[in-house]
Amino acid sequence: MSNNRDLQVGSDGSVLVGRYRKPESIEYFALVRGEQRIFVRKIDGQIYTVAVTGRSSPIDVFADLAVSGVPVQTLESLRVAGNVEGAIQHLADDPFLAEWSLLVQSEMERAVAVPQSSDNAFVLEI
Repeated sequence: MSNNRDLQVGSDGSVLVGRYRKPESIEYFALVRGEQRIFVRKIDGQIYTVAVTGRSSPIDVFADLAVSGVPVQTLESLRVAGNVEGAIQHLADDPFLAEWSLLVQSEMERAVAVPQSSDNAFVLEI
């Protein structure tokens, strides 16, 4: 996982995921290996797919989102330029919550998410 103040990026080899730490409209975005689309999850939980046209590549779109200060505006600019098509709502299961969000957790989030061992003994001497 790579991160800076505003963005965390992680991968498991089959998906590349980005997460804005201070999201304004988009919280997560992802690129699945071999697909010509970007998955976007807004802060309200709605998920969209954005098809990448032949004028651009998915990794270029991912990189543009990663360096963007205003990702929604970046997507709109890419659409106007013909690099991506309009967003289509993704109505299937939420892959971000199911598995992808784990790739971009902070160290603190990861520590809290790990269940504590229940086989610790507590000894009270009187």
